Amino acid sequence: RLKARYAFIKGQLYEQRGDADLAYGAYKKAKKLSPDYELKFNAELNEMKLSYKNGKISVDKALQKLEKMEKDVKNADFRDQIYFTRAQIRLNSNDIENAILDFEEAIAATGGNQSVKLEAYYKLAELLYEQEAYREAKANYDNALKAMPATDSRFKRVDRLTRNLSDIAKNIELIEHQDSLLRLSRMSNEELKEFAQNKLTEIKEQQALMAAEEPVAQ
Repeated sequence: RLKARYAFIKGQLYEQRGDADLAYGAYKKAKKLSPDYELKFNAELNEMKLSYKNGKISVDKALQKLEKMEKDVKNADFRDQIYFTRAQIRLNSNDIENAILDFEEAIAATGGNQSVKLEAYYKLAELLYEQEAYREAKANYDNALKAMPATDSRFKRVDRLTRNLSDIAKNIELIEHQDSLLRLSRMSNEELKEFAQNKLTEIKEQQALMAAEEPVAQ
């Protein structure tokens, strides 16, 4: 058990240093030695991620393996880590759109694993920032900052970004509000009536959905 743990830590250190081959070997060793399922599972995830990065397997093969792991009942509590790994593989293959969706799934699936939640919020914020989706990026930076210890090397940068993006987000909301008012001012009475009816229907549907999701009192 101790040897497996040391091998896993070595893998993490090699990965941080950018030595994918040595990291891959260390994770493989950790998986082989570990009697604990959780460590073995995490070693396999990291090994798979690096397998694609090292060109040992294709993206499709890696995603197929992750899908198989997701369906395994033993991994029900680890689905957030599976989605996070899937997002990283898609990100490395430049599939930004699906990587964003997978990071969102990882966040939705997290239970008590604050580490996965933090990293998913951070990665998602960075991707949205690059896509110039500043309001959405700010929301994710905010959530990342709440989960991030002040000792984290990224803390000051994320804190600065959340403050800087506050004004940008407010300006975007103001512009969108003004655009909406401008569009409404150009509508005929019939179009305004139809718009209002559609909005009312949308609100009623949302209220019905919220009521259906509320727990029934015992």
